[in-house]
Amino acid sequence: MIDEILTVREVGELLKINEKTAYKLAPAGEIPRLKVGGSRRFAANRKSPAYQL
Repeated sequence: MIDEILTVREVGELLKINEKTAYKLAPAGEIPRLKVGGSRRFAANRKSPAYQL
């Protein structure tokens, strides 16, 4: 279940990684992403280990 839709900047802040790193992890399937219009958004689930940081 998706709790939030995040921007790449928000993902970077949450995971404490660079925005470019987030873009590299997404195609590898390590970070779930969605295409909304012409931009990429990232699906966040509060039960994910990333929220436990």
